[in-house]
Amino acid sequence: MAVRRRGKGGVSSASSSDIKATLNRGVRGGPGGVGKFRKWMLLGLVIFIAVGAYTINMFKQASLRNRAITPFKDQILDNMWTSPVVNSNLFWGSYRPGVYFGMKARSSQSPVFGLLWLVQFDQSRTDMRHNCNQDLKLPKYGWVEHDGRHDVGIHAGDWTAKIDVVPLRNRTSPDTEEPSEIYVSLFFYVALDGQGEIEANVDYDNHLKSIRGYTNELGYFDVVFDRHPNLNYNYLETYTPSLHLIKEAIQHYSSAVSMKNSHPKKGQRFVLLPGSKINQIRQSSGNADVPLNLIVSQVSGSGAFSMEASFESASYTSRKQSLSGTVFTDHLGTHIQTFHRKFEATFHLNEKGFSKEEQTFAKAVFSNLIGGMGYFYGASAIKTELYDSPLGYWYTPLYTAVPSRSFFPRGFLWDEGFHQLVISKWNASITLDALAHWLDLMNVDGWIPREQILGSEALARVPREFIVQHTSNANPPSFLLTVDSLLDRNAIPEAFLRKIYPKIKQWVIWYNTTQRGPYELTFQWKGRNASNIFELNPKTLTSGLDDYPRASHPSTEEYHLDLRCWMSLTAQVLTKMAKVLSHEDEIRLESWKKHLLDFSLLNKFHWSDQLKYYTDVGLNAVDVSLVRPPRRPQDAPNQPESQKVRKVLSSVSSKPVHVAHPGYVTLFPFMMQLLPPDSYQLKSTLELIRDPNTLWTPYGIRSLSKQDALYMKRNTEHDPPYWRGQIWVNMNYMVLRALHHYAYLAQSGPNSARCRQIYTELRSNLIQNIFRQYQSSGFVWENYDDSTGKGQGAHPFTGWTSLVILIMAEDYK
Repeated sequence: MAVRRRGKGGVSSASSSDIKATLNRGVRGGPGGVGKFRKWMLLGLVIFIAVGAYTINMFKQASLRNRAITPFKDQILDNMWTSPVVNSNLFWGSYRPGVYFGMKARSSQSPVFGLLWLVQFDQSRTDMRHNCNQDLKLPKYGWVEHDGRHDVGIHAGDWTAKIDVVPLRNRTSPDTEEPSEIYVSLFFYVALDGQGEIEANVDYDNHLKSIRGYTNELGYFDVVFDRHPNLNYNYLETYTPSLHLIKEAIQHYSSAVSMKNSHPKKGQRFVLLPGSKINQIRQSSGNADVPLNLIVSQVSGSGAFSMEASFESASYTSRKQSLSGTVFTDHLGTHIQTFHRKFEATFHLNEKGFSKEEQTFAKAVFSNLIGGMGYFYGASAIKTELYDSPLGYWYTPLYTAVPSRSFFPRGFLWDEGFHQLVISKWNASITLDALAHWLDLMNVDGWIPREQILGSEALARVPREFIVQHTSNANPPSFLLTVDSLLDRNAIPEAFLRKIYPKIKQWVIWYNTTQRGPYELTFQWKGRNASNIFELNPKTLTSGLDDYPRASHPSTEEYHLDLRCWMSLTAQVLTKMAKVLSHEDEIRLESWKKHLLDFSLLNKFHWSDQLKYYTDVGLNAVDVSLVRPPRRPQDAPNQPESQKVRKVLSSVSSKPVHVAHPGYVTLFPFMMQLLPPDSYQLKSTLELIRDPNTLWTPYGIRSLSKQDALYMKRNTEHDPPYWRGQIWVNMNYMVLRALHHYAYLAQSGPNSARCRQIYTELRSNLIQNIFRQYQSSGFVWENYDDSTGKGQGAHPFTGWTSLVILIMAEDYK
């Protein structure tokens, strides 16, 4: 090489050997100290690179952190979306699904209203009823007629709650027709959520005549209580630190007095409210600013009695009649009649020949689904791969149905897609409202937290370890089933479709990039824990199927059948949306959809000629078991036994293999209608479905084959089986939907008659068992036992078990 340098005579050159010689002299300590300079230069360069790399890494982490908690652009909801000006008939509602009866407005700091009750003088029922709780073993509870709209008032903003107490027959002598002599106290409360004021207007004899309140959004309002002779009245003014502690506050300040000798219940304790306690609380705390934020009216009586609480907006000045007494009863009766007419016009159950009892059952299931919709406000706790500590999501509202008011009174992403399939048939605008709320939970990357625990009431009912949501974890995009149904019915206004298209597109991109499998067009549920030694088969919670068996040894090489089928659905729905909007993405999406629907590619990756069904693929050991580690010599005699751990009893495959666990996952290509009507794969799948030794039962399709090694096996010593044989209604609905498609709608093929036969049998089995269990238990259930048909798990579970209504209606569009 050569360099140019300026010399005495102009420009001259030097050879590379001259430069090397100069550097060598410097290294040996020659003139100029070039070697030392070089060392310092190199050290400085290393420090510069290290500092630069650290700075870049910190910047990258901060950027990724900020992306995780940054909303996707162009939120659908604006500040007026839920206001009474825009949506008056949805402003007030029974939006507190976790309590037996509760009302609130669709507002971030709405005052809340609710009911508790207590059976006095009964040692077997000493606790106040408030939160829905299946452990209390109430024989039945839930809405029986609810239309999802709350415009029962004759004035904007008015509503009334009427509570009737009707004694049952004598509990100790059930054969007698005489009602039991029970003494019941009702506690109706008004509580504030962080802002506003309330004050009590007390009549003579401790009767709470009314409550006057004010909030920034509602202005002034009154809650007016009726009064009846022969009833006992008390009240309470107090403070509660949080909405989830309302019951505890009432119990803490209530008094128990002994009945006088002249009373039939002499000597027994009677629980009553002591009046105003707010000044005592302020004095004892030394804080004169403790707010009065909870007022309770207690009404007590024996036999049959009732109470009314009427909310009246003070902004309405020309009110001629209050919504109470016969005015309320007549108005409510009109809405009940409208409900029944609309229910038949929507689901046609009388036309299909169902009995009056079966129709009443379906109406109750539907009412508890739509009446259990909640309005929540808060911020999720999330975790990214780069940070050990949770991050706070932005504060946001959520309008959503819930799986179970007693056990899961909060929003779940993949459940909601099934919930809204039912609700959308009744009122598409409610479904679009819920969809908008869910999509506005999306961050800039396209991720949506799969479980929503928003607000103090929701947080109080979830164990701490389940609160944090991980940004790498997905959940099935079942909401797209509902979107697809709405598109087919032309039930999405174009302006709304244009708003949601970019979000659904980004959601699909997120799945396509973060849940990618080892090969093109393969997909993998992230989040399986390969290091957990206590699980028989590491759970796949993100799939929604929890403990359904997968490859025994999670790895980056595995790919999952059900997720690929969900991705096929996303391609179909997104392409359909683009076509409706004449969007420039249409051609590119058509190409992507074509590849995902390619039957030969599906078979290449997931069909096993040996097994004759579709499977996951991954590293697998056929024989695994849970065993208890032997006691060690140094263990103390009274030391508890160690928890059982997984032991692999067979070799682990050296490369990914088809994972033989026939069940719901196996059926996904069929459920998503990806199989040609004349294909061998369809015929083989039908044989698997109808085989009583594998999936078929008299009560529905079981989740895992009866012949599978993990059928009804515990996944840990403490975790009973969940998706390992039980009958789940959402998956049975999907099977029926596919059977109906291949039997009646698809191109006629050699399997059509078989599909019709199985469809008729399965539909009848499901409806009869769910109805029979409802009659015997009072509830619909989370899942059903595959041997007896008995309801199991959370109840009432009027989440996706409410799909029985669409099964009865034969509505699979």
